Amino acid sequence: MRATLILVVLALAAAAAPSQIPSPIAIVGVTVIDPEVGAALAGMTVVVRDGRIASAGADAAIPRDATVIDGRGQFLMPGLWDMHVHIGFARESAFPAFVANGVTAVRDLGGDLAEIDRWRKEVTSGSRVGPLMMRAGPMLIGQNPVRFQLLIETPEMGRDTVRRLHTAGVDQIKVKSMSRDAYFAIMAEARALGLPVTGHIPETVTPAEASDAGQSVEHAATLFDGTFRTPARRGRDFNAEMALWRGTDEARALFQRFVRNGTFVDPTLVPYERLENRVGAGLPDPDWRYEAVSARAEAEKQMGRVRYDAGPQPRLHGPDLRELQALTRMMHEAGVKLLAGTDVSFFNAPGFSLHDELELLVDAGLPPAAALRAATSNPAAVFPKVETGSIAPGRRADLVLLDANPLTDIRNARRIRAVVLAGKLLDRAALDRLLAEALELAERN
Repeated sequence: MRATLILVVLALAAAAAPSQIPSPIAIVGVTVIDPEVGAALAGMTVVVRDGRIASAGADAAIPRDATVIDGRGQFLMPGLWDMHVHIGFARESAFPAFVANGVTAVRDLGGDLAEIDRWRKEVTSGSRVGPLMMRAGPMLIGQNPVRFQLLIETPEMGRDTVRRLHTAGVDQIKVKSMSRDAYFAIMAEARALGLPVTGHIPETVTPAEASDAGQSVEHAATLFDGTFRTPARRGRDFNAEMALWRGTDEARALFQRFVRNGTFVDPTLVPYERLENRVGAGLPDPDWRYEAVSARAEAEKQMGRVRYDAGPQPRLHGPDLRELQALTRMMHEAGVKLLAGTDVSFFNAPGFSLHDELELLVDAGLPPAAALRAATSNPAAVFPKVETGSIAPGRRADLVLLDANPLTDIRNARRIRAVVLAGKLLDRAALDRLLAEALELAERN
């Protein structure tokens, strides 16, 4: 009798709880964008069930209980990844802003693991709308650690930290500057545990050594941090140095090495564009209001200035955006697999800046399909177990429905009609509500 009563109570509770399994969706007559081959396949029907793509084809059967969307004249692409974010700095306003911009997955490369995992659980449970999150936890650095960084002074500390992060379940390890011995100890331990590593090139190793050790690269400019910056080059203007190096056999050989080793490179062009145009030249940033108040305050503190729209400022020293774009184009032409990341933290509005990054990649000379690959199928290759990045049966149903073709103009990736997030449909009205929520949270965070 007691067991029966418990079953009845559980059944009533389940009936009262909101279902986390969305109803099937059928997008009919849509043009499917395949970034991997740069194709637009017209007249397709894509069926989503239980958070996955059930079928995709010209003659796919439509379930009787499906929500049917007329996709004629519209374009369906895989959900976008931002492969370099710091949500701990960007705060909760980032979550709705990401999704409203079609960013359905992110890689956090430096944050409080407990905080990120709390947010991940909220997203998984449905209590928070947000993207899929892969995370590295705190980044590892050899000196002067700041927030979201762990000090690694010895090889033993490096190995122990990698083991502890592996036990905590991180998806990747992030490295920055440190001693050679500590760096190679980290790389060896991560390799033994099957953990991928990405980050800056430490000053104590060469980019070729980092690639051979299995590291992928964050920021195109970090290629000039390592020891391959010979004494003959030191002292030159940074941008002149980059321009000279691009014309060398050394540069071509390094990128061929990246291709052989499967080294991914995340150029993160948009932070340099922000520093050059928004901070250096004082140009306004229309998306700045979506950045959390705390992040804006930190940006102002770091730059020693007021808001980006406060008027002209002296030009900042550092890598020139055009030189970094030329470097990125060279890597693309060599066959290096690129990723789209924005370094969302203080200066870049979540979601919006990913579209800026795609446009900067195209402006650098990449075809729109290649830029889209950097935000779809290439990230999926970094994290194959999550099964994203393409529109095919069995893949996670993260999709973006557009009013125009992004393969003809990458700016069309902003023209979002709807987003399917893990199988749940968010129409334009729902996305607008998310943007309003992002603004409200930004003022409170």
